Amino acid sequence: MSWLSNCQAIISRQRIRFHYNRGNWGQAKLYATKDLEKRRNIDYCRDIILRSHWNLGDFHEVIDFLSQYPECDSQHFMQRARNKLACAEWKDEPIPPMVHSAVFDDANPSRNWYQIDQRVWFRHPKGATYWDMPVHYDLRQTHESLLELATQILLGPFLSSTKKVRSVARKRGDRWSLAYSGGVDSTAAMLMMPEDTILSYHERVFPSNLKHGNARRCIDFLQNSAQRTVEVIPSNHELIRTHYGKKVGFSSSYAAGVHLILLADHFNLGSIAFGTVVENTWLDKGVQYRNFEQSWHWKYWPKRFLHAGLLLELPINHLTEACALAVCQQSPIGKVVNSCIRQDDGGCGVCWKCFHKNGPIGRHMNPRSKEISSKLNAIPLRSGMHALWALQNQNLEHMAPHYAEILKQDLTWWKSAYGPGLRIISPSLRSYVEEKTERLLEFMDEPYELERVNLNQLNLE
Repeated sequence: MSWLSNCQAIISRQRIRFHYNRGNWGQAKLYATKDLEKRRNIDYCRDIILRSHWNLGDFHEVIDFLSQYPECDSQHFMQRARNKLACAEWKDEPIPPMVHSAVFDDANPSRNWYQIDQRVWFRHPKGATYWDMPVHYDLRQTHESLLELATQILLGPFLSSTKKVRSVARKRGDRWSLAYSGGVDSTAAMLMMPEDTILSYHERVFPSNLKHGNARRCIDFLQNSAQRTVEVIPSNHELIRTHYGKKVGFSSSYAAGVHLILLADHFNLGSIAFGTVVENTWLDKGVQYRNFEQSWHWKYWPKRFLHAGLLLELPINHLTEACALAVCQQSPIGKVVNSCIRQDDGGCGVCWKCFHKNGPIGRHMNPRSKEISSKLNAIPLRSGMHALWALQNQNLEHMAPHYAEILKQDLTWWKSAYGPGLRIISPSLRSYVEEKTERLLEFMDEPYELERVNLNQLNLE
């Protein structure tokens, strides 16, 4: 490229960036298209065109563009565009007039909740969402503090006023419960808890690429072979985020248990448990140790739940994902449970969950798939320590040469439980979990290797 051509490319790129950064996506797309025709700033222009289509809501154009340039789809825009179009075309039962005409009451959260037959509606500032509840459920018998807590969990990330506590405290119930997802971690949490624990599954009821088949197989196994009832609660509350410019998913960490918060008086619940492992408690994003017991998160949320008469339990906070796999493998359900959400029957073999959940236990997995290869090359490494253990466990160290230094170390300790994690389990459940842990796993030796984890400070090769 000549000096003049190089200068023209730089100036043109700056003009495109100017318009894109200011939200002038139509103009940015126009200039990028002209540059692409001139074979100038090719990769940059393709990325700008793709993202401009997305930002403009032109999802058909996103799909057409990626059909022509599939190598540009590093962020899964093709599937995300299909999801957007499916949701736009999907017609659910209309919002009832009494809910639709209501105005969100910021000062009185309980007034935003309605029940029509077995469907419970929540009126939020930008629409309404629902849950289909069990027979005999009565919203009128649900304590105000529970509705207030549910409102905060659903809207707290978007509306800070929902964090204010105005209700009187609820008296604790007597029964344990678990927000059960049907995956490995959630199943390990179930196996660590008393057998009379109430299990409840949140079922997404709108079109998406998430598959419920593997979770359903676990639920069928529990109900048919283990005589365990699983309450399945259909809901579309994961769409709330889309009203605030976010992709579909849970509003916050504990949104996966909102249905159990709503059911707390119906089932006389005194606790709600989540299958949260070491990677999300004692490790920050799976890459660096933190004292979770002293974190803002743990100082705030147990007290917040307790106001609603619920113990917040993390019965496997002391277990790594490797431990969770080992716990499941020692149970008959281990042959059934599969965390892959891309396929209805078994694992797809090419997603990140198949890499670190299915691969280590000998199930089919292609380590060279586009998604797995991409994530293994990311810095910092997602689910860092577990991903490194999974590589070593499967003799795949060569897939992440930049982590060669740590992959030379003995990582077998990762399959042991972290004793200090037992401290944050309530005394009434702790002895049960400790006994189960001792029976199924080894504990880490002191000084704890876990407390030295800091993948952010590795000398990456």
